[in-house]
Amino acid sequence: MKILVVGGSSRDEESRSNVVVDCVSKLFPENASTWKIAQKPLPLAKHEWHKNPALSNDDNVIGFAKEIEES
Repeated sequence: MKILVVGGSSRDEESRSNVVVDCVSKLFPENASTWKIAQKPLPLAKHEWHKNPALSNDDNVIGFAKEIEES
């Protein structure tokens, strides 16, 4: 089972949520992947992307959808 841990802070440094993301991912070293919004920002979602993220033409949206699908 793969676990996706998402950090929602837009701050890269001194972000408590990113500290939590790192701590949780260390609990599952072989099964966890992380996504930090500060490092891989996502644009505002459009409804048509829900069924087909590739329509966004944004590598981060496509990558995030792939991570979710694999988790």
